[in-house]
Amino acid sequence: AVIAGASVTITNTETSVTRTTQTNDDGFYSVTNLQPGSAYQVEISAPNFETRIVKEVAVRLGTTGTVNVE
Repeated sequence: AVIAGASVTITNTETSVTRTTQTNDDGFYSVTNLQPGSAYQVEISAPNFETRIVKEVAVRLGTTGTVNVE
């Protein structure tokens, strides 16, 4: 199911730099201008749902990445 308005926090675990956004009405989110690296964590939370954390997410220069959470 799509969850609109979920909070999405992207954290670089090496630098502790954090960016936060929300999913749109279609359940999609976008975070731009992240530094390349493989030490990112994606945390997604919404009321009445269990918080999900995806670790060791890689960010590559000049690409668009996708992290799907069920």
